[in-house]
Amino acid sequence: MIRPLIPLLVLLASPSVAAPACPTKADAISPGIRIGYREDPDAHFTITKDGTVIEVIAGDVAWRYESLQSVFLLRYGPSKNGVIYPEAMEVANYEVPLSSLPEITEGLKWQGHVTYTNSGETLWETDMAVAASPHPDLKLGDCGYKAILLTITEPTEEGPYVSYLAFLPEFGFGIRTGSFADSYLDKTIPVSIGLIGDD
Repeated sequence: MIRPLIPLLVLLASPSVAAPACPTKADAISPGIRIGYREDPDAHFTITKDGTVIEVIAGDVAWRYESLQSVFLLRYGPSKNGVIYPEAMEVANYEVPLSSLPEITEGLKWQGHVTYTNSGETLWETDMAVAASPHPDLKLGDCGYKAILLTITEPTEEGPYVSYLAFLPEFGFGIRTGSFADSYLDKTIPVSIGLIGDD
């Protein structure tokens, strides 16, 4: 007996399910990029028309960071509905105009001084050093991106506080990968990438 071939033909003709496309820089403007971490809360990134990077980390309280390239903070603090609480906002003031702050490229070394204020009152100030070095391509789920390792160092009374970011030139922002303080390395492991609203 000849077996009917219709089920096989239907199977062959059925369209395959396409894997979701990897996010691009256009997605960072709208709807925004979601970075998932192995153990830490997701981070949501959007980039405004003027190039400001907005990172929101959800938790019991949503923290909002506004910066240039995720490196040079402009203002930050706890927020609600996309607005930082004025009484808790810290605003960064640099010794040079914002237009003079460098673009992140491999090999960059930059030092500067930053003063943080609230309502014009000085809260604290610090020196800041930024170094950019090679980083392996970053794998986030099924997506891979060129990355630059950023090491940001600030002195404290207990010793240097070091933040590590994987800067993604595709998007123009950096994602947290760890910090070092008090002789302890705290790793933050990003594992996935998607669009805001798809989670």
